[in-house]
Amino acid sequence: MKLKSGTVWVRIQKKADQLNTQVPDQIYIESGELALPLSVTSASKITITSLTPNTCQPSSAGLMPVGKGICRIQIDSAGTTFYKPGKWNKLIRIRGTQDATFDLKNEYLLSDRSLALTTQTTAGLPIEYSVITPPTCSVVGSTVQFLDKGRCQIIASQVGDTYTDPMQRYLLQFSLIASNERSEEH
Repeated sequence: MKLKSGTVWVRIQKKADQLNTQVPDQIYIESGELALPLSVTSASKITITSLTPNTCQPSSAGLMPVGKGICRIQIDSAGTTFYKPGKWNKLIRIRGTQDATFDLKNEYLLSDRSLALTTQTTAGLPIEYSVITPPTCSVVGSTVQFLDKGRCQIIASQVGDTYTDPMQRYLLQFSLIASNERSEEH
């Protein structure tokens, strides 16, 4: 008995590819490049595309934050013989920190009448000041008004915004003296 040769067609049902790596919900711009060692079930080639290039951009290791805000990325896998190409959209909040520098002396002359303080944090947000020694000094905006001799104490703070953490609170303090009380240390 002779068998007739022929072609057998096999239909392969491709599986959906799966992203095997967790993408963080939030990163800090100051942290620099974010390593994203991405992998998919199919082990196929993966590409990352930024849908918000002013906030984040693909890099050789993963992702580079370039601005604060929402980073939208699209992750694509090429697929294989057994896996369909995959596409995933991820959102990552890019946050920032802030600080401020205060260059104050230990003493000021009461006759100087006022002192201008730093107006913004490193993130460009306005600093808020509140006096805790009102008989000695007061604050209007970012200017300290000298009222009387004694210790002037001021709290400097900044609450942050949607994408910037609060600044740590600072206690600013100095003495207000009459000109004849000036110490030798300046």
